[in-house]
Order: sequence, then C-alpha cells, then structure tokens
Amino acid sequence: MRRIQVLITSIAIISTVLITGWAFAQSDKVHAGPLADLQHQIDQLKAQLDAIQLTPGPVDVYDNNGQCLGILLGIEVVRAEIFIPQIKWPTLINLWDGHVYPASPIARFKYESDDCSGPCHTDGDRIDGLTTSASPRSPFQYFVARSGLRSITAFSERDTTGACVVIPGGEVFKGYVVLQVLEEEIPFHFPVALPLHYGSD
Repeated sequence: MRRIQVLITSIAIISTVLITGWAFAQSDKVHAGPLADLQHQIDQLKAQLDAIQLTPGPVDVYDNNGQCLGILLGIEVVRAEIFIPQIKWPTLINLWDGHVYPASPIARFKYESDDCSGPCHTDGDRIDGLTTSASPRSPFQYFVARSGLRSITAFSERDTTGACVVIPGGEVFKGYVVLQVLEEEIPFHFPVALPLHYGSD
C-alpha cells in the first residue's frame, strides 16, 4: 500500500512537471537542450514506475549492468529506497546520478571522549539507513545512524576541516549512534549504473 501511495504521488508530480515543461516548450519553441534532457529523464522514470506497478510481490532492483542491488522498498521522483540483504540495511539511491543519498551536510559528529575516540554520535537526518557525507566532519565514508535518540555529554567533535576539537567543560548533545559500514561490505559500488531496472535482469 505504501508503495502504491508513493507511486501515485510520484506520477502526480511528474505530470505537473510535464505540463509545465510542455507549456514552456510551446511558448519558446524549445525542442533540444536542458528541457529535452529533462523530458527524456522523466520518460525513463515513468517507464520504471509503470514496470513496478505491473510486478507482483517483492521487487528486485538491478542497475543498468544487470547487477542486483537489493529489494525495492519504495520510490519517489528523484530517489529509490532499497534494502541491501548483504549488509541488512536499506539505502536511498539518487535516480539522477546513481549515488547514495547523502546525510545533511550540516550534521554534527560528537564523542563522549575528549579525543574523538569511541562511539560517535550524530544529529544527521538519515536514520537507520546506509548513507554518506561529503562533509569533513564525518568520520566515515559510509555509515548508518541507529534509531534511538541518546542524550550524551560530548567532550570532543569533528570540525569543518575534519580535525578533532575538544569541547571545554563538555556539551549536552542529543544524537544517534553512528555505525561504520566499510566500502568492501557493500556488494556494489557507487555510483550505480542508471537507469535502474525492476523485477528481473
């Protein structure tokens, strides 16, 4: 049911984009360039949504090279959520570039120790799912923030350069425990080859 609701929402948004794009094209006589690229990408996504609607039961997700990525949990306009059995965590894949959907770039990473050792905690917005962060604050390339908000007294944190900074006197911080996921544990490499395919290879 959740998947059907997401699909309906996605189709509605896509229809709005198509109508807007069609009107723009008619008024300006644009038949190539960025608008044509957008139309092509939207057509691909609509075809994927149609394929998912016709597939009963659990839906496997494959990249454009035929490699199985995992099991489809849901799909939105710009991202697909899949469960990766090998690591037992879901993730969000960006349908525009094939990368894992990142955590908030302003997420903080703090520690109860004064030297950034031991368990790491974050206030990021991607909970219970494999994610990444381009911010130097992040201690790991790939990680999962476990659900269950904890209140800690943090005595160190990573700053915007990635350096460990001591917090004098400590700071009360509410965050989620961060679990590192090694790149070699993930059964495929990002970015994945697009477009994605569903149901069979």
